[in-house]
Amino acid sequence: MGILSLIIVYVIIMKATGQDEKASDVFRILKKVLAWGFGGLFALSLLTSVIGSGEMASVAAVVGLLFLLRKIKQKNTQNNYQKEKKAKTVTKSGGAYETRSSILPRPVTKRNKLVTQFNERFKLYLTREQIDRIVDASYVSAGWKTEIEAMMTQDYVTIYEWMQGPTAALRAYLYAFHVQKISSDFTQQDQIVTDSLNEIMDYADTLKHLDLQQRIEAVNNKFFTAFDDVTFMIAFRYLEGKGFRHTLDKVNLERNDSELDEMMKKYQKEATPSA
Repeated sequence: MGILSLIIVYVIIMKATGQDEKASDVFRILKKVLAWGFGGLFALSLLTSVIGSGEMASVAAVVGLLFLLRKIKQKNTQNNYQKEKKAKTVTKSGGAYETRSSILPRPVTKRNKLVTQFNERFKLYLTREQIDRIVDASYVSAGWKTEIEAMMTQDYVTIYEWMQGPTAALRAYLYAFHVQKISSDFTQQDQIVTDSLNEIMDYADTLKHLDLQQRIEAVNNKFFTAFDDVTFMIAFRYLEGKGFRHTLDKVNLERNDSELDEMMKKYQKEATPSA
């Protein structure tokens, strides 16, 4: 009964520390041990009559404990193998392979809550339907899964901290556009971003008489967007990397021509012989 009490205390401790899976494993193994134990009582009673009750009880306790520990080790090894095998399982979707996330919670409601909170905090203007589409896609798309992981694992001080990495243009698009198009297919989403940003830059190219800030204001007024210097340049560099050529305004340096400069110009002009 002493060893049984220790096992029960061990299980209670695991339960209290949140290790429910291990506790359940111990319970299952303990039931098997007790089942085998009844079958071995007869054999133990015979050995007890030969060796002695005290010595036999000690031997039985040690053997039982070793058997229990061996079973627990086997179970843990099996669980680790299953988890590793599960993590390597891939699903083909949208031309890409995606492994299951070890970070995101499995329930849809929890992922939905993550995206909703991020959307509200940084005012991305995603609709409920679009959030649902992103969450559903995160189970089959490596791209959308990574985007939700980024929303979950980083405590961004400013929205610009989020606009980094290989999907910076997508994030700039989600932030700058008040009316977005969301596709569950991440490759198609990249095409949506490219086409939308190209349309913005094509219009900005027609405003060469304006400086950059004035162009951005004109773009925002026409397309109902919220571009600023940072997001506009992210879009510009993203398209440039894809081979699309757009123009930025030329910077003219401030000049202060003094009276001496004016006199020198006049002298040079008079000194130049006419043809």
